[in-house]
Amino acid sequence: MSKQFVSLTQYLNGSEMEKLRGRLEHAKIICFINEHGPHAGKRQNFYYEIKVSSDQYHQAKKIFQDFKESQRIENQRCPKCHSLDWEPVSKLNFFQKIIYIGTTPVRCKDCKTKYIL
Repeated sequence: MSKQFVSLTQYLNGSEMEKLRGRLEHAKIICFINEHGPHAGKRQNFYYEIKVSSDQYHQAKKIFQDFKESQRIENQRCPKCHSLDWEPVSKLNFFQKIIYIGTTPVRCKDCKTKYIL
């Protein structure tokens, strides 16, 4: 009998895929990686999909949810000093409001670096 594989997640970049694959392999979950993107050389433009065995899907989904939460926290760190202590930028001029539309600009309370969440 052949195993069915189902998609756990897609649109991962290379480093996210490697981290998640490591967690899945550590838990002894069988997974396959599908590479998507342009076929002409530019590897940094690829994104990845992870498929897992259907009988291990629920265990893999729990690992993925934990991974997603850890990535969310990691993405809130200041790119300069890695602090999680930030505040929203309250005063933006007209052009900054246009540039940052649809995003959340913040300022690190430790080093004063501005970045986008």
